[in-house]
Amino acid sequence: MSLSPLAVLLGLTIDNLATALLIQLWSGIASLVRYGLVAPPESTEVPAGLLVSIVLIGAACSVFGGYAAGRFAGHRETAHGVVVGLGDVLIGAVAVVYFAAPMPPWYNAASFASVVPAAALGGRWAARVRSVES
Repeated sequence: MSLSPLAVLLGLTIDNLATALLIQLWSGIASLVRYGLVAPPESTEVPAGLLVSIVLIGAACSVFGGYAAGRFAGHRETAHGVVVGLGDVLIGAVAVVYFAAPMPPWYNAASFASVVPAAALGGRWAARVRSVES
């Protein structure tokens, strides 16, 4: 059986929309806690703790995207999750090169290193759910 492009697209969409929304929400809350209702200074460095939490949010969303792709496909769930993770790496690389503000190298390394295993884990989770349901 081959992979379902529609399932991969669904997983990537869910993953990236959830990641963008949750990171925006979390960053906004962190900024509000740190600076109150006053806009943060232009040259503010992002605290390392916030960056670690953003990596974890991204990884969790990758798990969810891999799970969604695997569940939608209904076969080769882990493979669908891996392809979602690889798509995340491609999208992330484009974002880093063309759109994102410069980040510390450890942040980029942790972000890129976490997405494929996380999405594969989500696909594996979908496979386990399917086997339990059968």
